[in-house]
Amino acid sequence: TIVQWAWDWTGDGVYDSVYDVPGCEYPGCQIHYGWPSPGVVNPTLRVTDDGGLQSTFSLQIAVQP
Repeated sequence: TIVQWAWDWTGDGVYDSVYDVPGCEYPGCQIHYGWPSPGVVNPTLRVTDDGGLQSTFSLQIAVQP
């Protein structure tokens, strides 16, 4: 069971938003974040399960003005 969702919005290795419960465990949930300026960013989501195992997923996106 996933027990923590952590977002590194800028891809700098610092997790800016950490959610214990409830998180984004259901289909169709939405998390919102606004970047202060345009550019290319690599946000990362890290999930942790109740056994302490972690997995991450990153995606490069272009932020438009």
